[in-house]
Amino acid sequence: MSMYCQLEFAFTSDRLPALTGMVERMAEVSGFTYLLGCWEETIASDLAWEGTHRLDDSQLIPGIPSWSWISRYKQMASPKDSIEFSNGANVNCTRLISSDIKWQDQPLVSELLRAHLTLCGPVKNLLIPSLEVRPLSTFGPDRMNIQDGTFEEGLYTCLLMKKVLPGKPKGPSWMREQFLTLQEVQDVGKAMSSSVPCYRRVGMAASYNRHHFDDAEDRVIELV
Repeated sequence: MSMYCQLEFAFTSDRLPALTGMVERMAEVSGFTYLLGCWEETIASDLAWEGTHRLDDSQLIPGIPSWSWISRYKQMASPKDSIEFSNGANVNCTRLISSDIKWQDQPLVSELLRAHLTLCGPVKNLLIPSLEVRPLSTFGPDRMNIQDGTFEEGLYTCLLMKKVLPGKPKGPSWMREQFLTLQEVQDVGKAMSSSVPCYRRVGMAASYNRHHFDDAEDRVIELV
C-alpha cells in the first residue's frame, strides 16, 4: 500500500483501478479478502486508520464509504504501525459479521454501487469534547483524528475497535482504547432489516486508562 500512496494521478478515476494489481497479488499471497482499503481478516485493526494528506474535494471518488481511508485521504497510518501497539498486548474488540460490496461490473474498475459493513462490538454513547488533534500513534492525553476536517463537541455513538493492555515485557504500563466515533444515518438504501442501526465514520479517538467501555454491551451495527 505504501507504493500506491506515493503515486500521483492525473485523473481521479484512475485511483481505484490502480489498486487492482496490488490487491490481487496481496490476496494471492495472504489468502485474505479485500474490502476497499481493509482486509476482512484484520478488520478491527484496518478500520482504526488515521488519515494523512487529505484529498482536495475535486479528487474525491464518488460512492466510497466513510469507513474506507480511500474516501478522504491519499495516505493513512494504522495504529498497528506504532511502537506501543507492537509492545503491548493487543485485543481486537470488534468483529465483522458480513460485508455487502456491490460493483456495477468488475471490482475497482466499474462504478461502486454499495459498500456496507455489518459489525458487532462494544458500543457506547460518549460525550466527546474538543480533543487535541495530533497523531494517534503518539503517547499523550485523549485525542481524536477528525475525518472530514471539522468536529463539533457533542454526544457520539462510539464503537470500540481495539485495546492495548499492559503485560508484555518492556511493554506499556497503561491501557489504551481505540474507538470509532460515529453518526447515525437514515436513507442509505439498506438491504438489511431496519432494526439494525446504520452509521457513518466521523473519526477515530484514543484514550488512556479511562475504561470507557467496561460496561458497554456488544451491538450489531451497519457502517456505510
